[in-house]
Amino acid sequence: MQVGSFKILIEYFLNLWYCVVHAPQKAYFKITKEGVRHMKKVAAILVVVVLVVSMASFVFAAESKMGTIKSVDTQAGTVVFCAEGSTTDVTLKADKSVDLSKVKAGEKVHVSIDKDMLMHIMAAPAAAPKASVGC
Repeated sequence: MQVGSFKILIEYFLNLWYCVVHAPQKAYFKITKEGVRHMKKVAAILVVVVLVVSMASFVFAAESKMGTIKSVDTQAGTVVFCAEGSTTDVTLKADKSVDLSKVKAGEKVHVSIDKDMLMHIMAAPAAAPKASVGC
């Protein structure tokens, strides 16, 4: 469904809803069983469309991890990454939008990964110093 047709469908539903809600105040509008049945169908279609779109966003979401960069190959556009709590290194191909010149080996980072593709990388926040205990 295209965006334009989706907008038209929403406008139609809102207009129909407005007419049903304000019908008792306006004598010229008459509610029919066919109109109510039609509005229920439109509402059901809108609910299904919203559910499908929201579920699709979960499917295409990138995975976010924290870890350490083991090595960077700017020529090949790859990064060897080891996630926190893992002992295995993963070689990730960097997306075109990722600037590998700012990344160094041994650096702690926060990355977004989508199917072995490095989508986003940023330095991990530094750990806050522990407050001294006592007087």
